[in-house]
Amino acid sequence: MNKQTTTEAHSVWPGWNRLGRVAPPFLGIMLACIGILLLRGQARSLAAWDFSMYYSVGNIDGHELFKKNVQIKEQRRLWEQHIKDKRFFVYSIFLKPAAYKLLLSPLSKVPFWTAYVIWATLQVLALGAGLWIIGRREGFPSALWILLPFSPFLSAMVAWGQDPGLIFLVLAIAWELSLRERWLRSGAVMALALVKWNLFLLLVPMLIAQRKWRALIGFTGMAIAGAALSIYASGLEGTRDYFNLMHDREADFLADSMPSVRGILLWLGLAAPFTNFVVLALAAGTWLLLSRTSWKVAFAMGVTACVVLSYHTMTYDLLFLLIPLLLFQTAKLARTSVIESLVVAWTAPLMLPKPLYAFITLALASFGYVAAAREARDASNLTKKPVPN
Repeated sequence: MNKQTTTEAHSVWPGWNRLGRVAPPFLGIMLACIGILLLRGQARSLAAWDFSMYYSVGNIDGHELFKKNVQIKEQRRLWEQHIKDKRFFVYSIFLKPAAYKLLLSPLSKVPFWTAYVIWATLQVLALGAGLWIIGRREGFPSALWILLPFSPFLSAMVAWGQDPGLIFLVLAIAWELSLRERWLRSGAVMALALVKWNLFLLLVPMLIAQRKWRALIGFTGMAIAGAALSIYASGLEGTRDYFNLMHDREADFLADSMPSVRGILLWLGLAAPFTNFVVLALAAGTWLLLSRTSWKVAFAMGVTACVVLSYHTMTYDLLFLLIPLLLFQTAKLARTSVIESLVVAWTAPLMLPKPLYAFITLALASFGYVAAAREARDASNLTKKPVPN
């Protein structure tokens, strides 16, 4: 009986056990097809909006990495040499930690479009690996297999040459380590997501709310190590340049069209101070809620909050909502049909004007908040029940 119950908890739909055996080959074929298309020159038609920013990092000295005029000069040089006939020039501000240069520098050693193919393929492979790590425990909604290749957020990641695939894999590994109760390692791996600190710095309150102190120690240790390495790579002057660049208007580019609470409020024309107050109030309420839920729901909602309440959320960042979509399946907070509907809704922006992406994001987040509040209420009711004599 126990064995049967366990199996049901990890089987979202009856065909999952059979699909699980064919999923890796299927995913491999899909990724191989994407790689072949890119290698056949399709990359040149995708504009590589942000990849030129990453590629340029390898050609800039660490001490000048965060000087705006140096970034613009190098990106314009790359645009004139490789992209001029594809699109107009767009400056993409580089505000990743300087330590990220260690990963990006090798790309500048190979031709630009070849490097783009390598980078884009790496992101897709990393996303696939992250989905496999989570999905082998939680299962996959059947709709996801059909709709994921058509997701506008996946295509944005590839077309722009952005890096959410790698960060998704980092979060998936951290989740797996937490399930094995290796909390110190889980926290340390989780801190690697601070490459996108504008999103995932909000993971810290989640760990505090859940009282995962060993994970918090690992997170803090890795964060300090990353900060020290970044300061060493860019020097004190480069570090000052970094904080100055944070206040540049380019650092808040497209703020009123971001798929987040802040983006929606700015799009509606509300004042920035009021917008920031609403976001902070929602963040405080979120972390209070997370202190009363299970770790699975807290992690799912923590990632959701990082996306929805972030100061700077872009379209491709909505890929991270796959994590709560997968985790809510086995948290027994919704029927399979509800999860399937959410997956369809997650892909719906393919047919919607860009500003409406944010409303889809809020719809998914609202489901998560309601589900988490319901679990917290049920847990509270259990603790209030009198213990029989």
